Amino acid sequence: LKCNMELEDVQKKIKMGELTLSKFGGKSEVWKHFQQVVGSDNICVGFVKCIKCGTLLAYDSKKTGTSTMNRHMKQACHGRKDDSQPSMSSFVTSPSIPLRARQALTEKCIEFCCKDIRPFYVLSGHGFQALAQELINVGGTYGRVSAQSILPHHSTVSKACIEKADERREVLAQTLKDALKNGDVAMSTDMWTDDYKKISYIAITCHYITDDYTLVGKTLTTAMFPVEDAKTGKNIRREIVRLLVNKFGLDPSSLSRIVW
Repeated sequence: LKCNMELEDVQKKIKMGELTLSKFGGKSEVWKHFQQVVGSDNICVGFVKCIKCGTLLAYDSKKTGTSTMNRHMKQACHGRKDDSQPSMSSFVTSPSIPLRARQALTEKCIEFCCKDIRPFYVLSGHGFQALAQELINVGGTYGRVSAQSILPHHSTVSKACIEKADERREVLAQTLKDALKNGDVAMSTDMWTDDYKKISYIAITCHYITDDYTLVGKTLTTAMFPVEDAKTGKNIRREIVRLLVNKFGLDPSSLSRIVW
């Protein structure tokens, strides 16, 4: 039990009676405000509970001692009357988030996934977590503000996405041109058809080695294949050349250096 228990597991085991709360007769004054979470052997499982607000905190007598509990008393619980207003020091240190705040956040995550019809694993995505962190940073800098007042309109995001894609495509195009000058470039293509609308797509991926002998693989583009064209070798070749020349500005004469 002492090893790697999660906060949620401890909470469940306390409710089920598998873990109990026990007063600890330590010398520090902080123990007047906390109870240890112990197992059937009466040994602490690595968590303590605040008597006043019921918050569970991780506890390690050797590594952290009572520092986490002292910080909780000063910042999160005993230090202010309104625990909805964060202290200035909470933006500098890493405060212990009360269980009730975590539960409220879980409820909002459920609403987000259900109302917007998003998969639950979107919460683990690097992009979503980066967005959440930026929102926290804004709140930490400017205080509590309305999400609607800072989140951009979807059309703004759409336009900015196109601009960002164009910028990155220009950088990639120049990198590709340099790679063709310095040596051979390998490319591969793939095609598939949408099961519902029966639209065909073609994708191009390039592979090359940098000056420091690092193998690089980049997906250059994914585009709709002309509906009116049969998928013959001649038509596929023409479409690939069109995409490389028009989208990436490659010189048609340099295409002979590409190994397919």
